[in-house]
Amino acid sequence: MGAIYCKHCMKMIDTQPTEKVTNYYSECEDVQCRESRVESLPAGMKQESA
Repeated sequence: MGAIYCKHCMKMIDTQPTEKVTNYYSECEDVQCRESRVESLPAGMKQESA
């Protein structure tokens, strides 16, 4: 079994069948996690919301 984890908050996003135990990392869509990613960006990299 392969597990897909958020590389920021380590929440398990999904699983997939694999030959051996494997961990994959991506980004989740959790609102709090996304907000914490934006807060941790340097000031010049933050996008202003319209």
